Amino acid sequence: MLKEKIRRYLLRKRKYTAYIRIREKTRHLANRINGKNKRRKDEYPRWCYAPWKEAVINCDGNVLCGCALAYALYPLGNINQQSLKEIWNGKRYRKLRKKVVKNPDNFFLCRQCDLNVPVPMDKWQHFDKQIKDVPLPKILHIEPTVRCNLKCASCVLPNLYADRKEHFMSLDTFKKIIDETKNHLEYLGLFNYGETFIHPDAAEMIRYARETNPGLFIHISTNGHFFSEKEKQKQILLSGFDELLFSIDGASQETYGKYRINGSFEKAFKALKEMAAMKKSLGLQKPKIIWRYILFEWNDSDEEMNKARKMAKEAGVDKFCWLLTTYPEEGYSRRFAPGTDDYENIKDELF
Repeated sequence: MLKEKIRRYLLRKRKYTAYIRIREKTRHLANRINGKNKRRKDEYPRWCYAPWKEAVINCDGNVLCGCALAYALYPLGNINQQSLKEIWNGKRYRKLRKKVVKNPDNFFLCRQCDLNVPVPMDKWQHFDKQIKDVPLPKILHIEPTVRCNLKCASCVLPNLYADRKEHFMSLDTFKKIIDETKNHLEYLGLFNYGETFIHPDAAEMIRYARETNPGLFIHISTNGHFFSEKEKQKQILLSGFDELLFSIDGASQETYGKYRINGSFEKAFKALKEMAAMKKSLGLQKPKIIWRYILFEWNDSDEEMNKARKMAKEAGVDKFCWLLTTYPEEGYSRRFAPGTDDYENIKDELF
């Protein structure tokens, strides 16, 4: 038993070390792209609202502070063992809030997260610094499953399969979360790592959340590979959520497939087009259907981007937008780095 505990500890430590290196490298690249230097001690203090308003719940029930924390390096509790209220105002959450109020730069968890940003002193005093008895979160990101049909470049999912004790959240656990937060929750992101619609109860989860909390805003991201059947398209559209984001990073299989490994551009785009058409035929106002296109060096030519704009218009999507990233290091779009003329040309189209 002791040897097994030591083995698990060493495994998590190695994962943590690798994760820290990746996040530090990503932050360094982001700062380089945005022309930011390292913060001086006399600059604004840093702040993050997440420990007061937002939480992430993985498919195995672990509650985390932010979606950037792929691994449960600092689990704040497990929803299968405690209520969210007990976790939200428990010892670990109180410790986290104290760290953020004092100086998040000195806390390893916050150094890896982009929500930790400088705030002017005249605004600092307006932030909520309450440590305990904090109302339940207004924002939740719930991960129905960590499983995915694709293998995107630089994806951490293969490592997460070993990290998650369970790969699918049960419908009962999901209902427990929704029931407890119905008087507080305003926004639900029903995805994290993994493809939401692999989960067999995805439509039922959406429906239950909507019926329990009619004013809740529900947002879902998908790779678009699970809508080939018309009946399933209709079932999803009628389940009652607000936004469906398709991640399609290219206007052809050649460009799309370089990042979305094992993915089919034809299948994803066909689903996007058919869902938009069915939504119109059913006379629905929602969900809002969004095509989000991550820019890389292999798909950021004028020809490819204009082709995608034209296809989005013809498909009848509600919104088409670009997303900038800083990974993978050898492939992110340097052409559209903030501060460049090309960036200024597309900044109004950014996600």
